[in-house]
Amino acid sequence: MADIAYRMLRIRTVILMITFEAIGYEAVKPTRSLSIQFILAAIMLGALYMSATCFNDVADEKIDKVNLAHDETRPLMTTNVTSRQLRNLGIIALTVSMVMAVLISPIYIIFVCAGQ
Repeated sequence: MADIAYRMLRIRTVILMITFEAIGYEAVKPTRSLSIQFILAAIMLGALYMSATCFNDVADEKIDKVNLAHDETRPLMTTNVTSRQLRNLGIIALTVSMVMAVLISPIYIIFVCAGQ
């Protein structure tokens, strides 16, 4: 299941999101070291994106079977995973993002809900 989680993370996009987070963090609070909040926010962003890709792939399953039938980056299309497993992974990832949001600041739950 870890390989499916990694594929759903779509690492190139998450790296881009964390790069923008780093730029914003440095602009607002310049520092020589990373704070725990920065790390928690990066985990929150990655988990939130993973949940969104899981739920999107489940919702678009019928369309993707036609348009992306042989796309190796789509585990649901290559039958490596069931829609139920992908939905469960999305729920786990969403839960992780909510926990990270609360650890940063309870107000961040708004960002998680808006991002989903």
